[in-house]
Amino acid sequence: MTGLLLACLLLPAGAAPPSPDSTRTHSPEGALWRALVLPGWGQIYNRQYWKVPFVYAGLGGFAALAHFMNERYLLYRHAYLYAIAPDRYPQYRDEGERFRAVIEAGRADLLRQYRDRYRRNRDLSYIALGLWYGLTVLDAYVHAHLYDFDVSENLQLRLLPRPNGAALRLQGQF
Repeated sequence: MTGLLLACLLLPAGAAPPSPDSTRTHSPEGALWRALVLPGWGQIYNRQYWKVPFVYAGLGGFAALAHFMNERYLLYRHAYLYAIAPDRYPQYRDEGERFRAVIEAGRADLLRQYRDRYRRNRDLSYIALGLWYGLTVLDAYVHAHLYDFDVSENLQLRLLPRPNGAALRLQGQF
């Protein structure tokens, strides 16, 4: 039952299952769906095992960066709120105490600037995380299309002299 539900969720609308007499042994759609379900699974399906650490290093790096930026954003947000209204936000007293010199100098605008900078960088980190994930899916899909591509030594390009001028000849063996 769960296998049928999973198959219904993973097949695109209107997609027919591959025919059994198909000569293609490697499915680009299979690589695409695998990469979408679990990061790195598309690369494993394509037998590009060496790419899997890069997939997770990129995802982990961008996730860690987003987490760090969010922690800094919250610190400056709470300090700024405490600086502009300490009676209204007493729960942020600890964060405000860390920036006592800035608050006493009347420079709460610096806290706001840092808050905005860290929020922007956090949001950009989330965008980069999504782009990295999309890039890994695209990589698995493109490589699956090129999986059966012939890159043997039988491909040749020759420049041949002819009576009416030079000719270029591309020769391949299939």
